[in-house]
Amino acid sequence: MLKEVGFGALRVPVEFGGLGASLRQTFDLLIALAAADSNLPQALRAHFNLVEDLRLTKDEAAKARWLRAIANGALIGVATTELGVGAVDRYRTAVTSNGAGLQLDGTKYYTTDTL
Repeated sequence: MLKEVGFGALRVPVEFGGLGASLRQTFDLLIALAAADSNLPQALRAHFNLVEDLRLTKDEAAKARWLRAIANGALIGVATTELGVGAVDRYRTAVTSNGAGLQLDGTKYYTTDTL
């Protein structure tokens, strides 16, 4: 239902098709949402973080592409964590070619925002 009402586009500027909410408006809505279900704002944490990064980027092409996608309903999640690794250059999960296609090797662990 949140996706249907454009909740993910709260902070997307109007010129990109978003709702153009202020930070205060967004936080007030997140607090109200948390009162109903505390898991929901937590699950949207990475999404809103990326929206803020996009708002500040100097890469105008990336900004326009992704903010328009978010305004059109895209929700951003994060799924890059491995137990005990803690750095992008040391991931143990790998995609390899096995002759018949691609194979993903690794162990899935639940982490906040990736369910």
